[in-house]
Amino acid sequence: MTTERSCPSSTAEGNVLVYAFQQSAREQLAQTIESLGFSVETAADFTVLLDELNNRRFDLCVIDDDGHLDGETASRIRALNQEAKCLLLVEAQQLADRATIPAIAGEIIETPCSPARLKAAVESGVARSKLLAENRRLRAQLSQQLNAGLIGMGSAMVALRDRVAELAAGDQPILIRGEAGTELAAVARAVHAASRRAHRPFAKIDCSLLTSENLERELFGKETQPDGASTGRLDWAEGGTLLLENIDRASQRLHGALLAAIESAVRGKGPGRKGELDALRVMVAIYDNAERQPETSHFCDKLFALLSATAVTVPPLRERPEDIGLLAESMLDQLAASTGRPSKRLSLNSLHLLREHGWPENVAELRRVLQQASVCGNEPRITAEAIRPWLAAETENQGDETPWLSLREMERRLIETTFARCGGNREQTAQALKIGLRTLSGKLREYGYPPRGGPGSNRRESDRAA
Repeated sequence: MTTERSCPSSTAEGNVLVYAFQQSAREQLAQTIESLGFSVETAADFTVLLDELNNRRFDLCVIDDDGHLDGETASRIRALNQEAKCLLLVEAQQLADRATIPAIAGEIIETPCSPARLKAAVESGVARSKLLAENRRLRAQLSQQLNAGLIGMGSAMVALRDRVAELAAGDQPILIRGEAGTELAAVARAVHAASRRAHRPFAKIDCSLLTSENLERELFGKETQPDGASTGRLDWAEGGTLLLENIDRASQRLHGALLAAIESAVRGKGPGRKGELDALRVMVAIYDNAERQPETSHFCDKLFALLSATAVTVPPLRERPEDIGLLAESMLDQLAASTGRPSKRLSLNSLHLLREHGWPENVAELRRVLQQASVCGNEPRITAEAIRPWLAAETENQGDETPWLSLREMERRLIETTFARCGGNREQTAQALKIGLRTLSGKLREYGYPPRGGPGSNRRESDRAA
C-alpha cells in the first residue's frame, strides 16, 4: 500500500500530509491546501498515515474525520507527531462525540468551513511546526557550543555535562576540581554559557601568577572612578561570572576577603547590587595532584566548606580512553584552522597507541603530542610511527632520572623537536640548529621525512618571491 502523492508546488511553504476516508474528499482537500502554496501528500488509510509519520517529517497533518478515527489510532498519531500537531476537521453534528479523542490536534474546526478558515488554520499549524523545529535546531546548536570544551560520549563525560546543566540552573559559587592538564576553565565557561548570565561578562584570573598584593588589587581594586565605583574584577564582572584558578595558592588573608565577597554576592547585598540575579557568581578551579590536595593545603576551611557543596570533578583522560578519538579529531581540526592547512586524521594504529597511553598530563598532553606529530610530514593521516617518538619523549621527560640515549638518538630527538617547534620550516630549523640546510634535509630524509616537502619548508622563499 503506497502513499498517494500530489504534485508539489514549486513555491511550497510547508509539507502537509492529508487523510480522508473518501477518495473524493481526500483529493478535494489536498487540492485546496495545495492551492494555498503547500506541498501535499495524501494517505488512503490510517496504516499509511502512521507509516508516513513514522518515517518522514511533515509540518502539518490534516485529518478529515468522518467517524473512523478511534482513540487508539489518535494516541499513536499523537506519539508519532509530537511537533507538527494535527489539524482535525470534524462535522458539526459529530463534534460532541469526538471530544473524547485525545488532544492530537493543534486545532479542531467544524466542517464544512470556508476556504479562508481552512487557510488560516493550515498556515497557523505549519508556522507553529516550523517554529518548534527552529527552536529545536537552535537548542541543538547552543548545546553543541556549550559542550565544545566537554567532548566525549563516555559515561564520565555524559555525567559531567549533566552536572554542568544542573549547576547552570543555579547561582551558587562552584568549586571545579581536576588533575593538571584537565580543562577546568572549559567547564566554567560551559556553566556560564548555559546559565542566565550568559550575556554578562566572564572573567578569569590565575591566582598563581600574581603576588598577594596584585591579586587583591585585581579582585577588589584600589583606585576609584570619579563616581566612586571600584575598578576591581568583582565589580567589573557584576552580574556575570568570575573564575579564579589556583585559589589555594593565594594567601589566607585573601581567602577571608573572598569568602566575605562570595557570601555578599550570594545574598545579593554587595555594593551597587540590586539582587541575586545581578550579583556576581564566583567559580574556583583547583588542580589536584598527589603532593597537593585542597584539604591538606592552606585552603581556607570556611571557603572550602562553602564551595564543596557545589563541587564538580573533571575526570582525568586516562579514565575515559573511549573519548580520545573524538578529542583528537576536534584538536586536529583546531590545529588545521589555526595554520590554514587541511585537517589531518589519525590512522587506526595511532588511535590504538593513544588509547594505551597513560596521559599523566591529561588533555593538555594530548594536544601537545598531536601538535608535534601533525607538523611533520605531508601525509593526510598521522601514523603510529609519527606519534610514538613524542609519546616516548613525554614519558621520559616525566621520569626522575635522565634516560640513557645514544649520541645518534639525542641528535635525532633534537632535530625533530626543533623541526616541530619551527612549524616544519626547514630554513628556520637549520638556522636554529646552526647547521647547513642540505645537512638538515639529509638528516630528515634519513628519518623518513619527504624530501623538501615538509610543511612550510618553502615559506621564506615564497615570501621573497612575493
